[in-house]
Amino acid sequence: MEQIEEMLMKLVRGVYPWIRAEKANWPHLIAKLQNYKPKIYHYNVVWQRPERDKVKYNTDGASKGNPGDSSFGFCIRNHEGNLLYAKAKRIGVTTNTKVESMAILEALQYCMGKELMGVIVGNRFFEPKKMIEKQWKVPWEMVERIEEIKVLVHKLQATLTHTFREGNCVADSLANEVVESQTTKDFRSYQVQSEDILI
Repeated sequence: MEQIEEMLMKLVRGVYPWIRAEKANWPHLIAKLQNYKPKIYHYNVVWQRPERDKVKYNTDGASKGNPGDSSFGFCIRNHEGNLLYAKAKRIGVTTNTKVESMAILEALQYCMGKELMGVIVGNRFFEPKKMIEKQWKVPWEMVERIEEIKVLVHKLQATLTHTFREGNCVADSLANEVVESQTTKDFRSYQVQSEDILI
């Protein structure tokens, strides 16, 4: 019986390290678990408009299998929430991180071509942002792309931000729309109506 109680205690400590069970006996452990009330954290996640005269673009990559069939989507919107440009493109077999970095680069290149300065970049994956900001090591096969992104971020005076999936719905939908097809889709305008909820 003592061995079972000890194993259960180790299990609880491994799964719920924040639960402090002082005694390694079954009744004490049951009482601790019955009285345990987890803290629930929640965030209200919506797409945030950029400041006046600035644009914001959101990117997302889809990889079915990671690595697997992959695509990316990005959309660029102004301070009113109106779509300036959006693109969805199938890439082939690759990983989430690689396809997300491709989306960031292609969107920055579009902004450079249109001279859209002070861009706010919202992407869902932490990895490319950490690599661009020199916090994480860059895999050798992504070095050139990440360096090109850094140059464009500097030239455009861009700001990198992390965005949760719920605030990135348009880019996510675009990426998923073309992941299994051979297509590339471009969208060049959309005006927000007063009844629209833009996320």
